[in-house]
Amino acid sequence: MAAEKNKQHMSEKPCFLIVDDDHQTVTSVSSMLEPFSSRVDAANCGSAALNCLSETRYDVVITDSEMQDSSGHELARQLKDKFPKIRTIVMRAQNCSETDHNITCTIADACITKPFSMNSLEAVLK
Repeated sequence: MAAEKNKQHMSEKPCFLIVDDDHQTVTSVSSMLEPFSSRVDAANCGSAALNCLSETRYDVVITDSEMQDSSGHELARQLKDKFPKIRTIVMRAQNCSETDHNITCTIADACITKPFSMNSLEAVLK
């Protein structure tokens, strides 16, 4: 019975949580994720994201690396500690430093540079 449940869960589309303080980015990424997801929710900061994660099961969290109230790097670290099975993708600015890039890629499961295309997002999700 448990194997059947796991098989059913694996065939379901994943649930996403987008964390960014920029409404336009959230809207764009949400619409890009619709074909791949069963649910897309958004939070505007790390603490709001952690509240969402305490109430809902997500498969993937996509967070901005820099937000006004919180750091996406710090959120990614917390996710790895508290929710190690959740895949974490960090969005970063094109002009970020090499050090920032290395930190992002060490903490997160993947990173993607903004602005990105649907093809780039799809490649990161695979």
